[in-house]
Amino acid sequence: MRFRINLTIGEASQRTLPLNYQYELSSAIYKCMSRSDADYAAWLHDNGFTDSELGGKRLKLFCFSNFRIPRFSINGDRLRSECERIVLYLSFLPAQSTAAFVKGTFADQVLEVGDKVSKVRLKVTDIEILPPLSEMAAVDAEGVAEGLFRTLSPVCVSRKNRQTGHADYLSPADPQMGECLMRNLLEKYKFYYGEEYPGNGVFQFELLSEPRRKGIAVKRFTPQETKVIGYDYRFRLRCDPGLLDMAGDCGLGEKGSLGFGFIG
Repeated sequence: MRFRINLTIGEASQRTLPLNYQYELSSAIYKCMSRSDADYAAWLHDNGFTDSELGGKRLKLFCFSNFRIPRFSINGDRLRSECERIVLYLSFLPAQSTAAFVKGTFADQVLEVGDKVSKVRLKVTDIEILPPLSEMAAVDAEGVAEGLFRTLSPVCVSRKNRQTGHADYLSPADPQMGECLMRNLLEKYKFYYGEEYPGNGVFQFELLSEPRRKGIAVKRFTPQETKVIGYDYRFRLRCDPGLLDMAGDCGLGEKGSLGFGFIG
């Protein structure tokens, strides 16, 4: 289920946040959920969905967009909002995350987002339910959905480099991108429903714009600091409506819970 979260930012003197804020925003979202339902937030954070056949791998089936800020300025590694109202998009796949749960969790809450240098306070003023992503697409006579979309937060796809042991991050121009995206969605479906996806095998991905590479630091200013790479772009996707809605509800690609893969 997809939501638009309308926010008002603090006083004019307190509108500066890190340019690289996704990890801090993820932490603020977890904190907000903990205030409403500590058991659920702890379960989601510590476990996610696991599949014993995949070695107990953990998966957290939610994602969020970058802040949508109509007017802003950038100074070094700081981003300053030049307006009072901004928007955040948020989506969840788990059944617990109904509209009532999300509205009860986030309504009238304040999100504090920032680091040791600067921080902003964001008051939730309104929450809107968005239609499923498949409703933004055309469905042909064979039941296949096709639509034009854009990333609202970078899409991350990685492969382990056997020589270095580190992750290689794929550009959306890579010829294997479509296959990787489809495999990731099928894995998410199996994690959630406990069975293989029953729909058709159609999945066609077409890049429509020059991709913009974005590196996002995780756990900044700590010994565990790492960087994750994603890409922003416009694209065409043709696939089964069920898979399209999976992409809308829990993100396209990897690391949705860190602020990657929200599309619209």
